[in-house]
Amino acid sequence: MSDFLHALVGGWYAQPVPLIAAAAGVLLYDRGARRLAVVAPTRAPSRTEKGCLAAGVAIILIALLSPLDDLALRLQWAHMVQHVLLLVVAPPLVVLARPWEIATAGFGARLRRVLTAPQRALTSPGRHVMAAAAAVTAFVSVMWLWHIPALYNLTLRDDAVHNLEHTAFLSVGLFFWTVAMPRQARGASSLGLIGRAVVAFGGLLGSWALAVFIGYAPTVLYAYSGSGGLTAISDQQLAAGVMWVPASIPFVVVI
Repeated sequence: MSDFLHALVGGWYAQPVPLIAAAAGVLLYDRGARRLAVVAPTRAPSRTEKGCLAAGVAIILIALLSPLDDLALRLQWAHMVQHVLLLVVAPPLVVLARPWEIATAGFGARLRRVLTAPQRALTSPGRHVMAAAAAVTAFVSVMWLWHIPALYNLTLRDDAVHNLEHTAFLSVGLFFWTVAMPRQARGASSLGLIGRAVVAFGGLLGSWALAVFIGYAPTVLYAYSGSGGLTAISDQQLAAGVMWVPASIPFVVVI
């Protein structure tokens, strides 16, 4: 059935988990936005924020469900594009939409207090610094971990591991960019301009280091044989270029 639907929609997948998760997230956001429009209009999301959420969700679905997912199993540069979309393109767009603040506004007061407890816990500069250090460490560590050849090659053979990789990238991306970008939630303090720039620069250095490691490796690191006129080593170098240049743009914009 999955193969039939894949062929029916022209190479796109109709996987239920990403589609249901995306629909649920958008519905919760819309519910919270409608409530804020009535009880606190100044805190309601703007059209720009709603557009950022829509763009972020669309990019996530393109990364996971489009023909790019098939191509990523044959060409490393396509797999790297997929990683970039989930790590540094979709997450900052979603964060700009203030999803947690908006979505939790649609819940009852008791549940809202529980869900916003982690945010309220960040009440001191020291805790903000700890969160920043944790965000950079998690972002860089997860990114490098999944590019260890043995684990990377496992994602090419096992769909469950591949899906776990994507979930890890998206989760750590949301965490990192939430810390690196301005805190727009009401009453939330931030690291300040310099602090956020340091966080973004830390993530950028980790990304660059991985790109250099992959791009200048003397041998093929991963289980790709090349395709479409590309040798395996050329494919690997092109993948490193994707991480080095296009993936740097969101970091530079934030800095």
